[in-house]
Amino acid sequence: MNKFLLAVIPGLVFNVAQAGGMVYVKPDGIWTENNGKIVKLAGTQGAQAVALSPQDGTLVYFVGAPLDYISQAETLRKGFISRPPYTSRTALPAPLNALDFYFQSFSWARDGSYVQAGEVRYDPELKKVWKTAEFRPRATSNSGAVSAWLAQYPALRVVGKTKAARTIFDPSKLSAALAVTQKTLQIDASAYNDPKNWWTGDPAVSPDGQAVYFSSNGGNGGGAAGNTDYVLLKLDTATDRIVALSRLRPKEGEVGSRLPTLQVSPDGKKLLEWTSVHVSAAENPSVLSVHDLPSAKSVFLDWEPVNSQPTNPPDSALTNWITAACWLDASTVALTAAMVRVPSFASESETNIDKPEYISAFSLYLFDAKTGKIKRTIPGVSHVSCG
Repeated sequence: MNKFLLAVIPGLVFNVAQAGGMVYVKPDGIWTENNGKIVKLAGTQGAQAVALSPQDGTLVYFVGAPLDYISQAETLRKGFISRPPYTSRTALPAPLNALDFYFQSFSWARDGSYVQAGEVRYDPELKKVWKTAEFRPRATSNSGAVSAWLAQYPALRVVGKTKAARTIFDPSKLSAALAVTQKTLQIDASAYNDPKNWWTGDPAVSPDGQAVYFSSNGGNGGGAAGNTDYVLLKLDTATDRIVALSRLRPKEGEVGSRLPTLQVSPDGKKLLEWTSVHVSAAENPSVLSVHDLPSAKSVFLDWEPVNSQPTNPPDSALTNWITAACWLDASTVALTAAMVRVPSFASESETNIDKPEYISAFSLYLFDAKTGKIKRTIPGVSHVSCG
C-alpha cells in the first residue's frame, strides 16, 4: 500500500462525502473542498480524472505523466482508490489501469455500489472487476432500490417496483411512445412510425427513486452530426405512467443537438441537462442548462458566449471543451471546461478542433442553478467530481 500525507491542513479529518463536497484536479494534484475547507492531497501530481462516491466519499482517480491531458490516447494511466481522510491509497486492479475512456463514462453509481471507467466496472467492497456493454453507469436512486439503463438500445429498462427488470419505453413497440410524444413533437408521419428513427437518451433517477427522467427524439431521426430535436420525459415508478414534461431545444440559431445527459439535483427538484449543439461541421459546442421541474422553466448556464470573443487569426472561432459537470448541492452546479480554437477551413487538415493539452487551459466554474450565473471561478482545474 502506498502511503501519502494530506498537505495544507495537518491532522484534519476530512469527510468530503458531506453535502457540498467536491474534489478537483489542478496541475499540482488533487484538491478537496468541503464546508469552506480546502485541502491538497500530496502525492497526487499527474492526476487526470477523479470520481467521488456520493455515499461515503471514497475517491478513485487516475494519474499519468504530469500535465498530460487525458484525451490523449497514448497516455498511460494508473488508478488508485482512497478513503477519507485520504491518508493512504491502494492501487486499483490491473484491468483498471492504462484505460482509454471518456470523462463522461468515469463516475460512481449514485448508490456507491461501483465505479465505472469506460466499459469496465469495479466494486471496491467485493474487489471485483468486470466489463459491461453499458458504457455509462446505471442511473440509481440513493438507496439503489431503483435503477434505470438503456438495454438493447433504444429501449429503456427499470428495476425497482418488481425484482425483474421491466422495459418501460421501447420504440419498437410504438403505442406507448406515440402517446406521450405526439403532442409535443411535430414531425413527419412516415419518420414518426419507423422505429429506426427513434432515439432514447441516458436516464436519470430521482434520489428517492420515485421518478426516472429521460429524453427521446420522438421518432424525429437525426440530422447533421447526429443532432436532433427532443422531448423530456418522466416515468412515475409507482404507476409506470410516462408523461412528456417539455420540448427541449437548443438556443435560437443553432440547428439541433444531441440527446442530453441528465443529472437530478440532490433535492430532486431540478435537472441538469448537458448536450452539444450543431453550429458547423467543426463546431459542436457543449451547452448546459438547468430545468426546474416544478415550474417547467429552464435556464442556461451562462459561462461563455460561443464565438463572441475576438480571435487571432480572425478566421478562427472559439468553442468549448467540457470535461465534467455535477451538482455540488441543490442550488449549485460545478463545471470544468476550456475554450478551444476551431481552425479555418483552408485545407482538409485544418478541420479538426484543437484539443487543449494542459490542465492550465481549464477552469472550474460554480453556477447558481436558479439564475445560471457564475458564482465562483477557479482557474487551472481540469476535472471535478461532487459528493
